[in-house]
Amino acid sequence: MLRIEIKKAFSNKMYISLLVIALVINAFYNYRNIRGTIGHEKEDRQGKLKIYEEYSGVITQNKADEVTRLNNEAVENEMAVSGLPYNPDTYTGYKYGDYQIYMELYEQMKYMVEYKSFAEEMCGIAEQNIQRFGGENGEYTVTKNEIIRDTFEGRRVNGFSNMIEFDELFSYNFSSLLIIFIAFVMCIDAFSGDRETKMLAVILTTKEGYEKRTAVKIISRTIVVWTFALLLYLQETIYTVMALHLSGFGNKLYAIETFQYTSFGGPIWLFMIINTLCKLLGMLGFILLFLLASSLGKRILSSCIYGIIAFIGIVGLYVFNSYIGFVRLLDTELNFKQTDIIDFMGRPYKGVYANIVFASVLCVAMFALIMLIETKGKKLFGRERV
Repeated sequence: MLRIEIKKAFSNKMYISLLVIALVINAFYNYRNIRGTIGHEKEDRQGKLKIYEEYSGVITQNKADEVTRLNNEAVENEMAVSGLPYNPDTYTGYKYGDYQIYMELYEQMKYMVEYKSFAEEMCGIAEQNIQRFGGENGEYTVTKNEIIRDTFEGRRVNGFSNMIEFDELFSYNFSSLLIIFIAFVMCIDAFSGDRETKMLAVILTTKEGYEKRTAVKIISRTIVVWTFALLLYLQETIYTVMALHLSGFGNKLYAIETFQYTSFGGPIWLFMIINTLCKLLGMLGFILLFLLASSLGKRILSSCIYGIIAFIGIVGLYVFNSYIGFVRLLDTELNFKQTDIIDFMGRPYKGVYANIVFASVLCVAMFALIMLIETKGKKLFGRERV
């Protein structure tokens, strides 16, 4: 039965058309964002890539000294060369353009070289707080600082590459909005559509029973929406990586300066996988939310109204407290840029872990509620919902 439902969804012309339109819109929106980052001068871009390629790899003293020398030269002569004409012997075609890249490169390498000292300082402050509040009344503060100390302990950046443009990849959230819309269209008529077309009466007479049918509908819709989501996420990732020539995926996530406080200490490639899984969990929340709206409605129109109200409600909950619910899981920067610690029942926990637990519990609750409504609807509503 599950295979039939999935096959039916993938052969639905409206769903496939919706996916194609979403891919096109996503590609256009992504292209517009990337174009703003790389600029319009091809020679400038190629020159920048050549300079970074020359200094990429393990950070050595010789590299650090050379980059420092180039930066000092750029700072001293930046204004003097700003009006010089085209020079084919430079990387970008203009001395001024080369100097801008040298200064940017220096700031990145400086951050990476100094990150070890920064991490040690964070550990030192946390250790001081542990010693200071080590009494009976300071258990919460001690545990909180132990989390901070363990997070930053042993951190250092060994390899250099251009990490600034990873922000373009991790700040892009437009595809998630497209997937939420797809989930709404695919899920909102899942149960109310059967009632409106009088198919529910027929389904109740089948040997599978409506309980199994309900579970199959939930699972099949989830699988299809997740598949569409993975296609959109894969599209944006491949295009961004290729367009910006991103490298250094083996570097730790905190090698990106905007992620210096991140709670995740693994390599970027692993973070990308974990981040995608978090987004799929967040998307599961929206899938179940719209399926719940469909379960409550006797007509598709009423389900649409319930779905919109539920969407506004969950976004409002996110604004009130971003850790409750599942919307936060779709925002990479909000979820992973900081090592934020929250208080739950008198104990400190990393915010991202707490959010994953809250979202999972909410998803289980919505799944159980849908099953209850669909299989025990007569008792709940005091009338048949066929």
